[in-house]
Amino acid sequence: MKKALFVCMAAVMLLCSFNIKSLFKSKSAETTTEATSSTEGKAAGKALKALYTQYKADGTFDCANLSNITNTMVLIKNCKNLKTQGKDTDYWTSFAAGLVLGSDNLVTDNLSSSVMGQLSNLMENVDTSKIESESNNTLQAASTVKEAAGSIQTLLGLFN
Repeated sequence: MKKALFVCMAAVMLLCSFNIKSLFKSKSAETTTEATSSTEGKAAGKALKALYTQYKADGTFDCANLSNITNTMVLIKNCKNLKTQGKDTDYWTSFAAGLVLGSDNLVTDNLSSSVMGQLSNLMENVDTSKIESESNNTLQAASTVKEAAGSIQTLLGLFN
């Protein structure tokens, strides 16, 4: 009887420890995803602020400006996961919060929904595989920026 009780208790403890471990793993994965999306949002916000600063100075979005090319590539690279993440996810929320922080509040809480929508549209219209495969190719980068120019111009117009 004692042996049977001991075996049952051991089995319960083993099952509990397995479930607890899986809970920690799941929580850890969620935290990593949120940290990643926040980091990507901050980097995208910083690039967006730089693009806007140049846009204000030039009065337009200049596709030939090396600074604009670089910042557009950073923006696109950090927004690429928006293609695969739904709008009602922790990733989306964490990315938006990072975007506000990274842009030094150029993107406000009130504007974040519109900006996130525009970024999502941008990602639907740009072939991000070009960036991954040829990130060091300046001509390819310029081509990608031209491809994104209309969406970027619309996005930057939100801040006027």
